[in-house]
Amino acid sequence: MLHQIFQIFLASALAAAFVFTAAPAGNSVVGVNVVNPLRASLADQDAIIAQLKAAHVRVIRSPLTPDDKAIDFVKRVYAQGIKIEFQLSPQFPPTAPSRPYQPRAFPNMWGGHRYLPLPLNFPKSIFNL
Repeated sequence: MLHQIFQIFLASALAAAFVFTAAPAGNSVVGVNVVNPLRASLADQDAIIAQLKAAHVRVIRSPLTPDDKAIDFVKRVYAQGIKIEFQLSPQFPPTAPSRPYQPRAFPNMWGGHRYLPLPLNFPKSIFNL
């Protein structure tokens, strides 16, 4: 019985060695998140792109807006051989309800639009499990 268990273990270990091999470094894709690049000046954006290229980053993920500034940023990123995964943010109409920035009460929470059109007095106890 112990001999059969050992044989099964050995066969499984050998199979795993063939299946789970390390990926060659040449096939690895190095990617990073670039947070809010459009808030930076053009000179700072170019510096970030140069640093990404020097670090051999091949793909970035970044939130972008549907405007000319974002298109210009994407063109400059692609010109350096870096691909980009788009994260398009929803566009809200000017009349959409919004939560103001409250730096004293919530210093780490930015103001913005609510994703769910729930009233402010919605009972929060529903979400307490």
